[in-house]
Amino acid sequence: MGNPKADMGEKIVASISIVLPITRPWRVQTMAEQIDDLRKFDVFTNKQKTIHFELILIVDNIEIPKTTIHRCFKDFQYTLQYSGLPLPSEQNVGVRRQRIANNINRARELTENTDFVLLVEDDTDFEPDFLHNMLVRYKPNTGIISAVQAGRHGLHHIGAWVADDLYDPQMFETVPYRESGFREVDATGFYFALLPTKVFKAYDIPCEPLPVGPDVQYGLELRKQGYSNFLYDDLKCGHVEQNRIVMPTEECMQVRFRKQDDRWKLTK
Repeated sequence: MGNPKADMGEKIVASISIVLPITRPWRVQTMAEQIDDLRKFDVFTNKQKTIHFELILIVDNIEIPKTTIHRCFKDFQYTLQYSGLPLPSEQNVGVRRQRIANNINRARELTENTDFVLLVEDDTDFEPDFLHNMLVRYKPNTGIISAVQAGRHGLHHIGAWVADDLYDPQMFETVPYRESGFREVDATGFYFALLPTKVFKAYDIPCEPLPVGPDVQYGLELRKQGYSNFLYDDLKCGHVEQNRIVMPTEECMQVRFRKQDDRWKLTK
């Protein structure tokens, strides 16, 4: 996947709350294995355990039994929030987005006494060194540092956005693909995103009637509060779509939502 450039010799000491919403039954075991690899990478890099992990699992699909969660994550210290509700259809975008916002806000209530929160989505494939790379790049006044993933909307695009106005946006546009780099953006997805716990707990995840989801709206809120959000182009995640993994590439298009006559229109 990616080719991170951070100094692997730099020792990181931190506590991390990993927030993982789970809706896809077939991804439970894979996600447990990937998160376990994050822990193993810490020990491998620092020759000892220097990062304390806590795991918050938000299971939002009644088709995923609690026994499956306990079996796959038996080696973790975790907090489980189980909704026991059926999953909304893909077509019901408004309900799905509200559920996402509700789930992350629930995780905000459960998170405490750590330095950072790592938000991970269950359709994300990532490398074990991604978290280390992000921690190395963190600076004060940083809101979100995000890896790169190819988003959807009918067109594959880089899942990071800029707005023409933070307070009254009339246009949202995705950023172009880059092979490498570390750049400031207005907002990103929650695919694989790191932010300080104190920031995570300070602001609600919004779900306004906008063409972008709660994750992008949250990034805009952090920008309005004076934080800077960053996209780490070297860290490229896979996006699991219908039994295939889609990687961000130079073929990703730029997607634009523009408000016209009080309606949002999608263009490329």
